[in-house]
Amino acid sequence: MEITRESATGPHRLRVGEVLVVRLDENPTTGYLWQHAIFPPGVLEPVDSQMERKAELPGAGGTRQLTFSATRPGAA
Repeated sequence: MEITRESATGPHRLRVGEVLVVRLDENPTTGYLWQHAIFPPGVLEPVDSQMERKAELPGAGGTRQLTFSATRPGAA
């Protein structure tokens, strides 16, 4: 399942073993960046975090892709 800012309108359900990809605009040079924080731990586990730049220019923004795996039943 992929979630963007536009599609993050409410709860989303995953089955154990499914992957969640969250894509959000980011520009680290301005302090506008994303990190994962999962509560409670153990329901979703972080798998990967990548920054995709929109342009290969100094200070250019892009998109942060955070990938998680659903590891057990519960709400996070």
